[in-house]
Formats: sequence, C-alpha cells, structure tokens
Amino acid sequence: MQSIITRYANNPILCKEDVPFPVETVHNAGAVKHDGRYYLIYSGSGANTPDYAVGYATAQDPMGPFTRAAHNPILHRSEGVYGPGHGCAIRDPDGQWWFVYHQKASPRKAWDRFICLDPLHFDAEGRLHGQATRGR
Repeated sequence: MQSIITRYANNPILCKEDVPFPVETVHNAGAVKHDGRYYLIYSGSGANTPDYAVGYATAQDPMGPFTRAAHNPILHRSEGVYGPGHGCAIRDPDGQWWFVYHQKASPRKAWDRFICLDPLHFDAEGRLHGQATRGR
C-alpha cells in the first residue's frame, strides 16, 4: 500500500481558484467528512478586516482535488457582524454541526476579536450553510 506522503508528494495543491472568492489570503483550512464527501473549510481575506469570511470546497478524496462551493462565502460580514472566520467545525453527540470561530468587535481594520459559536447545516444537496450571529 502506498503511503499518503508518497501518493501526493508531487501534488501539494488541494484546491485552486475556480470560483471567485474575494480574498487577500486563504488560511486556517480544516476538513470534515459528511455523507462520504470531504469538506475543506477555510477563511479568506485579511483576518483584521470586517470582510474576513469563511468558505469551503468539496472532494470525494481527502487529498482532493477540491472544488469550491459556488455559494461562498458561507459566513461573512452582515448587519452588526464583522469579519467572521478562522474557526473549526465540530459535531456534538446529537449529530449537530457547529462552527467555533472569531468575529471582530467593530468594522474598523484592527485585531479586536472575540470567540463565537454558531450552527452549521447541510442541505439535501450536500451544500454546507452557516450564519454568523452576534448573540441573536
């Protein structure tokens, strides 16, 4: 059996820009598996900006290739919510998915962040959805 390092050593790029997502940088990637599909969840844009956001891409294999979701970003700036991102998806004992992440306290470009927790859900077509809230 070929090791994962040997198998993918010559192809380290898991996801290429095939759907526009307004970003300066893409980072904090993490993956979950749901119904046989892998979801690579990542954050994009400047983490100190109000436009920081969360998107995802899917693949049948954990090493890709991943295809970005057309409805990205799934968590983004909205009324009273600034710069949600840089988190991880977790599943509770009842099967509910959650996203632990940070938001900015204000719309200014700064590092004024706090930790949040909001639900994630998968629709019937397997698309991942979330909504950043602020205590609502």
